[in-house]
Amino acid sequence: SLVSSAATLAAAAAAKAGGAAAGSSVVLRGAQGLLSAAAAEGVVVGVSQELLASAVSIDDPAIKAAEAVLVLLPESCEVATAQRSTVAVLRRLPEFGVSLLPAQLTALPDKRQLLHSVLLCRTKRTGQQQQQHMDGSRGGSSSVLRVAPWRRLGDVLELAALLGMSSHDDQQEVRLLAAEAAYDGGEVDIAQHLLLGLSAARYAPAWRLAAEMAYPDRYVVRMACRFL
Repeated sequence: SLVSSAATLAAAAAAKAGGAAAGSSVVLRGAQGLLSAAAAEGVVVGVSQELLASAVSIDDPAIKAAEAVLVLLPESCEVATAQRSTVAVLRRLPEFGVSLLPAQLTALPDKRQLLHSVLLCRTKRTGQQQQQHMDGSRGGSSSVLRVAPWRRLGDVLELAALLGMSSHDDQQEVRLLAAEAAYDGGEVDIAQHLLLGLSAARYAPAWRLAAEMAYPDRYVVRMACRFL
């Protein structure tokens, strides 16, 4: 049953992660056979949340333990789906030169701001990334992005969907953000291509950027302050 499996697998996963999560495994062993299916789901979600919160890096075993716990829950469990998306985001962010801990990602008040940072490549590097950058400048592998994020629109759209921006309007907003980033980055052709698609889709907010590109002298102050 879900209750029995929740207690057994979650306890084992928590024990593997060690630390604060180990205390949760004791509670789960004691709860085995005493919880309803709904309550068991709550226990499993709680354990996975504790495991994610305890992670100190993306490679922390606690993250894999949390994923193992979440396997117990059905796709219809919205909270579990959100946690799976959180893990997926954490694993994909380094592709864009961004590194966050689970607790940092959860604490973000506006996930759109993270997407802005990804597109603008403005997120501050961690100490480890700075060292990798220095090593790369000496001939080793570098963590510096080799492909601008607006040239990887498919990947950015996937990341946006994982962050909860999956509706048609959300995806159009992401395309506009990519066009703005491309324009700010000096790749006017890409910005124009994205704007043509947005205008064909009758996405009205895109006309603001079109006006800026057509009359840059009139919008120079707004362009400088766009993402401040």
